[in-house]
Amino acid sequence: MLEKLSNGLKLVIEKDGRTVFRSGDSGVKPIIDSIALHREEMNGATAIDSIVGLAAAKLFAYAGIKAVHGKTMSKGAYSFLKEKGITAFFEELVEEIMNKDKTDLCPFEKMSKEADGEELCKKIKQKIYKKNK
Repeated sequence: MLEKLSNGLKLVIEKDGRTVFRSGDSGVKPIIDSIALHREEMNGATAIDSIVGLAAAKLFAYAGIKAVHGKTMSKGAYSFLKEKGITAFFEELVEEIMNKDKTDLCPFEKMSKEADGEELCKKIKQKIYKKNK
């Protein structure tokens, strides 16, 4: 499955043998975008993502994803996915997902420890789109 992350792709969502969504962007923004555009189609789909932290795992669960394949996955994400009955595969398991500078925890990981589902989606959306203005 991870071979689908070729040609610069960082996220691919598939269902019933067809691609529902794909993106070459990093971070959780593509997941937020896919939920905004394809939430109903994501129910029962498979996500292939380059980095899966707890924030991504919670967003995938919120969207109804049934399986997640990650190149890199945090232990927290793996535990959460298993707890929710979502099939999870990874190439590399890490303690936590760090920020771009590797100096602290990823800000979305911090956010995901305090919120789930729709609330987490709204908080991340506010932070992403406020930053991009």
